[in-house]
Amino acid sequence: MGDVNASLKQALSPPPDQEQRDTAIDPTRSFIVQAPAGSGKTTLLVTRYLALLATVNEPEEILAITFTRKAAQEMRARVIEELKSVSKEHARAAMQRSAERNWQLLATPQRMHIQTIDSFQQGLVQQLPYQSRLSLDYETIENAESVYREAVGNALERIAARTASFGDEIAAMVAAFDNNPDNVRDLLVDMLTKRDQWLEHIPALAGGALSQVDADLLADQLQQARSSFCKRRQQEFVDAVSVTSGLWEECVELVAASKPQKNKPEPFYGMDDPSDWDHLVYLFLTGQDSWRKRISKREGIPSTDAVLKDSWTSVKEEMENTIKPEQLSKLRGLPSAELTETQKQDLTNYALTLLACVQELNQLFDSQKVVDFTERAIAARRALRVDDAPTELALALDYRIRHILVDEYQDTSIAQNDFLNLLMEGWEPDDGNTFFAVGDPMQSIYKFRDADLTNFLTAETGGIKHRQVEKLQLTANFRSSTHLVDWCNSVFAPILGDVNDAELGQVAFSESIEMDKVALGSGHGLTIIESEDRKHEAELVAMKLRELHEQFPSDDIAVLFRTRNEIGAYFEAFRDHGVRWRGVDMESLSNFGAVRDLYSLTCALIDLEDELAWSALLLCPLAGIELRDLEVLREHDRAVDMVLAQPTEKLSDIASKIVYRIREPILDALHNQHRSLRSRVERIWYQLGGANAYAIHSDPNSEPVIKDNAQHYLDILEGFENDYIDKDSLWERVESALATENNPSAYVEVMTIHNAKGLEFDHVVLPALNQVTRHEQRLPLYVKQTEFGTVMAAQNQLEPDPMHSIMFKDEAQRNKNETSRLFYVGATRAKTSLWLFGTVKDLEKKPNANSFLRLIREVTIPTDWEQVPAQDTPQDELTGARIWRRIDPNFHFQVPTTLPEFEANVILDEAPESASQDQIETLLSSPIAIGHLVHGELQRMVEVGSLDLPDSQRVEMWRNELRNQGFSARDIADMLETVQNQLESTVASDKGRWLLRADHEQSAVEVAYTTSNGSQNLISIVDRTFVDEGTRWIVDYKTSMIPDDRNVPLDQKALNHQPQLIRYAEIFELQESLPIRAAIFFTDVAELVEVDVSIPARKAVIDSGSPSEMHRLNDQTFKPQELLEG
Repeated sequence: MGDVNASLKQALSPPPDQEQRDTAIDPTRSFIVQAPAGSGKTTLLVTRYLALLATVNEPEEILAITFTRKAAQEMRARVIEELKSVSKEHARAAMQRSAERNWQLLATPQRMHIQTIDSFQQGLVQQLPYQSRLSLDYETIENAESVYREAVGNALERIAARTASFGDEIAAMVAAFDNNPDNVRDLLVDMLTKRDQWLEHIPALAGGALSQVDADLLADQLQQARSSFCKRRQQEFVDAVSVTSGLWEECVELVAASKPQKNKPEPFYGMDDPSDWDHLVYLFLTGQDSWRKRISKREGIPSTDAVLKDSWTSVKEEMENTIKPEQLSKLRGLPSAELTETQKQDLTNYALTLLACVQELNQLFDSQKVVDFTERAIAARRALRVDDAPTELALALDYRIRHILVDEYQDTSIAQNDFLNLLMEGWEPDDGNTFFAVGDPMQSIYKFRDADLTNFLTAETGGIKHRQVEKLQLTANFRSSTHLVDWCNSVFAPILGDVNDAELGQVAFSESIEMDKVALGSGHGLTIIESEDRKHEAELVAMKLRELHEQFPSDDIAVLFRTRNEIGAYFEAFRDHGVRWRGVDMESLSNFGAVRDLYSLTCALIDLEDELAWSALLLCPLAGIELRDLEVLREHDRAVDMVLAQPTEKLSDIASKIVYRIREPILDALHNQHRSLRSRVERIWYQLGGANAYAIHSDPNSEPVIKDNAQHYLDILEGFENDYIDKDSLWERVESALATENNPSAYVEVMTIHNAKGLEFDHVVLPALNQVTRHEQRLPLYVKQTEFGTVMAAQNQLEPDPMHSIMFKDEAQRNKNETSRLFYVGATRAKTSLWLFGTVKDLEKKPNANSFLRLIREVTIPTDWEQVPAQDTPQDELTGARIWRRIDPNFHFQVPTTLPEFEANVILDEAPESASQDQIETLLSSPIAIGHLVHGELQRMVEVGSLDLPDSQRVEMWRNELRNQGFSARDIADMLETVQNQLESTVASDKGRWLLRADHEQSAVEVAYTTSNGSQNLISIVDRTFVDEGTRWIVDYKTSMIPDDRNVPLDQKALNHQPQLIRYAEIFELQESLPIRAAIFFTDVAELVEVDVSIPARKAVIDSGSPSEMHRLNDQTFKPQELLEG
């Protein structure tokens, strides 16, 4: 009872940092607030925002910046909720101000600018496209790596071809990368992704034109930045030791007395030479950067010199009481202030090559009418400043934006912080404007996104560029139980340390004070398995999850991983133990059988000779051929004949049935190659039973996600439609994509620590504590933005640059420090209990360096651990139940006879029971391939808004595609000539140009629709549709001219496709009430023939009693671009 009373008393009393919280609301002052995990950061932001609303003339004067859309939505919702309730003082004041100024905030919440920094920058660019020099028509692409790689390739080729000397310099760069050109490209691609971090900070490159760069000026700027970097590092050490009176002077005297004479400049001026600083480090630190325990003649202080030795002992003792060894080790190996000629040449070569890559990238952006998010950010800064003077928009924003709030300030990059400074460019002292930033440097874990802790730590000590800010520190923890808060304080205080070092990304630990005194089930545990068997650990984790769920069935449970690597063993254990989990963005899409089978199907369709792909298709659950039958099928000369050729008597009866079953959809896909590849693959997958074949898996988690992940793959495939599809590139994209594991009945959330940041759970499990990321690799080039400019250092085997080693060491230390913070973030997600698991081969030895287990082993004692001996994991009895089985060989996807599909260029009216070699040759005849190419090119013309005929590069791509399909060189030449003739005649005709106009209202090409009669699905592809003068036009292209029907009139040919066009018309009638006209466009003669799709025409088709009987769809069964479940 006493604990409960204490808890109630605690809940009613204010938190220990209430004074800080009250101060932070003051709308007249600027603050930077450190808010550790669970301290109520969002509440503080919302309260300050409401307080500011009560003081401004218009709500647009306040800008609240977040770094995720989710955070922006949450903050906006919280503000609106407070305004509606008006239960608190600041909300009432804000609503009163709204009434006074007639804001009508609840009716117009869009006036409250609470948004992501990306969203705000995009709006800025749209307001001033001229100043930002970025077209509003350009599409922003999330993944621009392919464009980066193309830009880098173009730049290297053009530089090498321009002059022989520059070609030699590029060869020297390649040599620095162990003669691996791919490494050069990878580095340059990475630098393009973060070009906003360095391009604008090297003044000599700011013009953006390679021809205008002054190489000497560039070298001088790089040298000045390096010199300032070294001097600051030295001065930081002097300032640190000067806290102890006379210590710095004693250090200098000790160096002068002990430095070997041969290395000592005459006279000794006092630490002016890099070797002086090296000797200072050598005197006090070992090679492992720990304090020396003794001194000897080797360090310059012989044992016979008692006075000098006593002096060293005295200085060392003072040094240990004043600084950390890491502060002294930063002085090791500092370079001289002057760059050598070789270093100047290396850095100039790299800088010019980088600039050339940027130029090529900008040209590609212009030609493709796309940009990446980095370019949007650069354009936004251009909109605020032109020629180092504020633009009109910046001055306007000065009037409008008077208060800036930034959430998660520790996650800002250098470029983003520069942008925030530009927003405040016009602010004056005492103008009443304020800057408010809140965050937690202990939770800075996004270095891979260019987050730079320097911004937060510098603002804490020295303010920001245009405003002095006061530092506030929150300490109350409203999230975790007393037990967990105490545990985290004791564990992470020594892990994080007590020193802030912005340069190395080191953050001093800030202790939290618990506010929740009682928590049922509170606890923690560390289990270390003396084995490297991850399956054993996964079994223990699964059992813990079951135990937690049984004890606390309504509580939130999460499993948080450091990375996504090697998580398969855990998912397998979860399935075995009946753990129901939900994992988003955890597994590669390539891990799912349905996706792998879709990929095999794709490869088979684009390469009829790909024996591996056809074999995989026959073995997968969609077919299920047994190995002995597959060997028989592989006796055919061509891979595609395994499906299309007449089955032999060697095949088993069931295999023959399977072959017959899958042949028809394959023939249909090969016959209709004018359709998009996505459409053909998707159609076959459903026809072969893709929606049913995988549902027999015993794992209940797999059933809800099969279709989602299949659609994800198809979306990726669709992204390749406009290019020649390279199978390897497609698979790389699939491997890099993340699958969805969404089980509605899940009681466990599985995610990475990065994705869990900002979330909280009752119980948290952290497995794989001994897991490490890849080892730190020494890069050939390091680039670091500092307050003095951009510091660069390049690798050179013949003349090593000391700065390169320093920057490598610094980067490794920053990564190590972030690992400690990542561990802290994972542990502080827990409200009630925290459970840690790890494996180690030998308990007597240290765990993997840079692992969570290494960190916690160094700050805990063995009695804190539960040690589990190694054991043989029994064979999983459920393994057999998880083996995929094939779909019923009798399965047949029925296309409804009342809703048929009529194709224009029919060569085979229906798939035969068997296909002879002649029929296969007919199937692969040139009209099909010609139709595919013409359709694709007409689609491209509309999509890019240009009637330019294909260039030689594109024609060569077609040639390769046709060659891969098995056509002879002579046939290919004739086919390409036909394609080009049809395209030329289409573009030359008035009707063709009218059809291909991209500015038509509701313009669309190759649109996929799925219709259903309630039990069956049918995919329809409309070649061309748009609205012209209030009328919906539906047009189908026909490219193939079969010799036997050359004399048939075009209107009669067009009439053959009337049922198909009527069905298309009915689809559009379900969406709109516009009048409809339909036509066939014959590309070989560039003629447009209209086809009657009116109501009387439809009745006539039905009355004819032909197989083309139409079926009126109802709008409950229609859904464009999405398959409905049959």
